[in-house]
Amino acid sequence: MIVEILDPRLVIATGIVGAGKSGTMRELCRMVPNAVLLSKDVVNQGMSHLPVEHDGNGLVHDGSPISETPFGEMYTFSPITAYYRNHVRLQTHMVNAVIARDNLDLGKVVIVDSFAINLLQNGNVERFINQPNFCSFPRYLIHFIVDEEEGYERLVQRAKTSPYWEARDRDKIASREAFHEYATVREPMRPVELERITHQLIDTSGKSPLQCAGEVLSYIKVKL
Repeated sequence: MIVEILDPRLVIATGIVGAGKSGTMRELCRMVPNAVLLSKDVVNQGMSHLPVEHDGNGLVHDGSPISETPFGEMYTFSPITAYYRNHVRLQTHMVNAVIARDNLDLGKVVIVDSFAINLLQNGNVERFINQPNFCSFPRYLIHFIVDEEEGYERLVQRAKTSPYWEARDRDKIASREAFHEYATVREPMRPVELERITHQLIDTSGKSPLQCAGEVLSYIKVKL
């Protein structure tokens, strides 16, 4: 389903892993002809490399594999490494912020997928949305939730598709109890800090990404 072109605006997704953010936002991008999708996970994978000859500061002590790239041999880091945590995790959001502003100026509907719960809790999402570079554009926060069992099963299945996903979510899918602890204590599915920001709540339980994207589209077409 293709809808009319929308004026430039910023759409940001938040929620726990497995809540259906990426699938929904990809469908939303297909619906809106002038939309552009900025995926944290895609940028993460692109930034998780370091040229072998640049390791003079001893950044690599974790057995990360060496891959051949168009730019020569590089270490490739998984999401559980210290290099990823210290040099990639937040830099990704800074990269997306710059690309988002450039595309807003080009008349695009910019979809940012996504922010983790802890970044809602510490105020980073609120500060990201309220950057001066974005204040002249409509801004929409979409927060995703899901039935806990369904979210767990989604992650289990996704981990089978890629070493990246298996490494990133290994601790969360170690057991149903581990996922419950993640979704209720470590990163509660609906943190109290969410109420500080105007948002739309999307429950993806039992729904297809296309259905959920339709709900998001209805929301972002309304002038805030």
